[in-house]
Amino acid sequence: MNLLRYLFAPLLLVTVATASAQDAPWYDRNPLPQTMTAEEVLRRDEIGLSFARSAPPPGPVRNLSEFERSEAVLVRYPLGIPLGLVAALSEHVRVITIVASQAQQSQAASAYQSAGVNMANAAFLQAPTNSIWTRDYGPFYVADGNRRISIVDFIYNRPRPADDAIPAALGAYLDVPVYAMDLVHTGGNYMTDGWGISASTDLVWEENGFNQALVLQRMLDYLGVDSYHVTIDPQATYLKHIDTWGKFLDVDKILIAEVPATHPRYADHEAVAAYFASQTSAYGTPYQVFRVYTPSGQPYTNALIVNERVYVPISSSSWDAAALDVYRRAMPGYEVLGFTGSWLSTDALHCRVKEVADTGMLSLRHRPLAGEVPYQPALALDVEIVPYSGQPLRQDELFLIYRTEDAPFDTLALQPVGGDTFSASLPLPSGGGEVSYYFSAADASGRTEHFPLVGPAGARSFHVLPQGGCQQSLAATLNDLTPAPGQEVTFTVTVANGGPAPAPLDLWLDVTGPASPQLRLGSGTLPAGATVTRDVRLRVPGAAPSGTYSLALTLGDFDAGEVCDAVPFAVTISGEVARSGASSGAEFEVVDDFFAPASVPSAGAVAVAPNPFTGRTAVTFDVAETAAARLVVYDVLGREVATLVDGPLEAGTHRVTFDAAGLSAGTYVYRLVVGDAVRTGRMTLTR
Repeated sequence: MNLLRYLFAPLLLVTVATASAQDAPWYDRNPLPQTMTAEEVLRRDEIGLSFARSAPPPGPVRNLSEFERSEAVLVRYPLGIPLGLVAALSEHVRVITIVASQAQQSQAASAYQSAGVNMANAAFLQAPTNSIWTRDYGPFYVADGNRRISIVDFIYNRPRPADDAIPAALGAYLDVPVYAMDLVHTGGNYMTDGWGISASTDLVWEENGFNQALVLQRMLDYLGVDSYHVTIDPQATYLKHIDTWGKFLDVDKILIAEVPATHPRYADHEAVAAYFASQTSAYGTPYQVFRVYTPSGQPYTNALIVNERVYVPISSSSWDAAALDVYRRAMPGYEVLGFTGSWLSTDALHCRVKEVADTGMLSLRHRPLAGEVPYQPALALDVEIVPYSGQPLRQDELFLIYRTEDAPFDTLALQPVGGDTFSASLPLPSGGGEVSYYFSAADASGRTEHFPLVGPAGARSFHVLPQGGCQQSLAATLNDLTPAPGQEVTFTVTVANGGPAPAPLDLWLDVTGPASPQLRLGSGTLPAGATVTRDVRLRVPGAAPSGTYSLALTLGDFDAGEVCDAVPFAVTISGEVARSGASSGAEFEVVDDFFAPASVPSAGAVAVAPNPFTGRTAVTFDVAETAAARLVVYDVLGREVATLVDGPLEAGTHRVTFDAAGLSAGTYVYRLVVGDAVRTGRMTLTR
């Protein structure tokens, strides 16, 4: 678990004169504050007093993100938001308004009609409330193991029993299960990516007696969160809510407020931005961190994502347009709208509106391909498709839609490969180029959905390298000097076979500098389309002089006369190099071979069972005689996700367990190397 503990579409301005709004009958003129009143502080011991914990949802469970499909939004009447925002929301989604009585419902309906609200999308939930903060006391949503969208309730961190009862009331209204998690929390201090990663400030520790183990266990059991980023509050406010300075925009994108360098909390804002930039998203890539400038505490991060729209609180300041432009650049294909209101730096639009997950959503999840991809004739792309409506998928309406460069989009039919996973083989251009793609699916409930949610406007893309015998890239790091027998230089070698057939390869390293040895790293066979990444260590002899050494990797099938281009890079060796008799000499020593030796016995057949699997599966294989073996699991992007075996094995049958905890549903590839034999195959993880 991952923790930081303390550390141009037209601009729509819905302008509301705050003074007149607060005098209007539809506006809550005497709201409770978002924080506790002095009287409530004295009643703090009442928080959670009558809360009854339930069993967790049936697993596997997945916490849904704000940027997944919503069927409605939840607000409370009298309102804390402008009527113009209600009208705008009602154009595209149902607005569920909490009212205390039939009389209040009639009053709300009259105000809505006068403001141009689409009354076909106006619904009402009669229940008592204490305040307008539907975000803070509203529910979390999960997809549970019964393939249902369910509600997870929590102990609202205020002694406001009517507010705390709203998740249960909404569950009854929507006719969905409600699970009670005995954790003190608040929606404004929580965001999640839908892939098991969430974030909050350390308020969550504080309000749960600093029992971090309990918090993490509850988050895992009830929400399926196995990576929880708990950070400082860079604003250092009374509220300590994460949505007043940060926001997940997508699985791999996060927005962080930026303040002037003269601001007293500047260093803290930069610290949390740097922290998230250093973290890995659920897509296996570093987070893309976007910054929005808030020189006077503008609440731009306190925005609401509902389906294909983003509703941003603005303040009629000169920085509004730039803030909206940040959202447009970060979220191509979304309609970004700005709204004025009675916003505060610690309380704005997001705090007062809560999305309601589509209880029959058609969920498409895919780990996107990005960056550079070696040429191969076809590349398999997988997507998980789950119809939570309970209706069957329309098999003839499941597509991978793609194009190369600026050509028109073309369509490939998706085929089932096991469980909820579907795949299509995407042909790649032999000359290289940019490939863009998205997925589309439909089910018998009438829903059609895309990944990404905005469809072609948000299509993902990657670059195909031109066809060639092989391509390679290198990165190097210099370890600290060791006293004896000599310094070790470590670097990573990545080799991709872009050809249509297995490629025999020799790898040589040429060292030039004060000493210039030529070193053979190893030889072996690389399967078609395969990519391997290995660490190599060179031990520098004590007699080697200090200076700058250039290292160039050359690879190819030298027996056949084929040599790939060399890729040079530089490593600096400096300082005092230890000398000893054991390490003196003219040659550098190769410590680790890139390939396993060719003399060990071959591996027998490999069996994976169960396959598909939901959490763990067993990999069984035979080894003819005692030998070194390596069994590694990769995702479909070629990234190593698990090493199951790496060392000598005795002759006989071997069985190892692949635990996929923390991994996303989809197809994974195993690769077993024993001597000159390579066995590969697929396994499918479902959730």
